[in-house]
Amino acid sequence: MAALLRDWKGIIHAETLEGYKSKWAKFCSDWEPEQPGIYTLASSIQSTNIYLDIVHYLRDQWLQRRPQFLHCYTRRYRNFGLRASSTSESGHSQLKSYLDNRMADLYLLYSKTKELVDDKEKQYRAKAAQEARKRRHKERNNPLLEELALKVSFRALDLLTKQFCLAKTARLNKARLGTSSIGTCSEAFTQQYGLPCKHKIYSILQTEGTGVDAKVTPTRALQMAEIDEFWYLERSLVSKYLLFG
Repeated sequence: MAALLRDWKGIIHAETLEGYKSKWAKFCSDWEPEQPGIYTLASSIQSTNIYLDIVHYLRDQWLQRRPQFLHCYTRRYRNFGLRASSTSESGHSQLKSYLDNRMADLYLLYSKTKELVDDKEKQYRAKAAQEARKRRHKERNNPLLEELALKVSFRALDLLTKQFCLAKTARLNKARLGTSSIGTCSEAFTQQYGLPCKHKIYSILQTEGTGVDAKVTPTRALQMAEIDEFWYLERSLVSKYLLFG
């Protein structure tokens, strides 16, 4: 069962649609024997019918909803890296802790929900104010991020720093080895996070010198207009991402 679960997780986390299709085909080949006597992972284990039922269940129930949870789909949604329901589940659990009476009337439910939201807003404002006052070392020494420091969240800066490092490495490889490792842009990173990807950053980097003496510097700093408002430290909490309102 552990091997089946490992293979299923591989399907969920496949980076591309082609990768998902390939892994699902192998999954079916390994765990869904079409004829008795054909050796597969499933047929080498007792209770083959259990595995066959699992494959059919995953295909008929879960894969019918694959755009909602497979990584090759969700990485192209503007979800800012929030790919699990744990945040909503945590909010629901906290709301229940605010309700002393499970049989509360509608007004009490409204009052407690507002109290929870107010407390959450205070926590957000306090954390945002803290991040707006602290300029970290890696942002101080990176001209690419100088316009964003103290204005966007640490999480956004960390994501951008990682993309910058990938772009910088590709630039250095081109200068030292003559080939770039940047690859083709799928636009998935920007679609998901609302931030410039390594390919965009690569285009605004320049290389000085050659060989081991090559140095990479940005030709300009990233601007706030290139960052989705979700990452701004100063923004309205009544935003365009609300479903109602």
